[in-house]
Amino acid sequence: MLELYPGVQISIGPPIENGFYYDVDLPDGITLSEADFPAIEARMREHIDADEPFIREDVPVAVALDRYRAEGQRYKVELIEDLVKNAPRRRRWRRSAFTPTASSSTLPRTACAEHQAH
Repeated sequence: MLELYPGVQISIGPPIENGFYYDVDLPDGITLSEADFPAIEARMREHIDADEPFIREDVPVAVALDRYRAEGQRYKVELIEDLVKNAPRRRRWRRSAFTPTASSSTLPRTACAEHQAH
């Protein structure tokens, strides 16, 4: 979503029966319809096929906040401020440019999401 829709705000989303999802807030003037799904799924497929690793990083909360502020990810900043404001460190998992706020990764690499892409 970040690659296809610059300025999108990534929030959180729960795990579901067949995987997980993220709530997103699209930039002004951008809407999604089912016609957009093939492009989104194609981009997901590229990441799955690339078998990119998810890399664990333990970073000070201040560093995580600075990064998400620099990226303009206000929901991630709010989440960290609300949930871990008193914690000295924050565990993050990242895959290239995408860094969720999750404290644990359910997948070691993007290729493990193979069954989610169908």
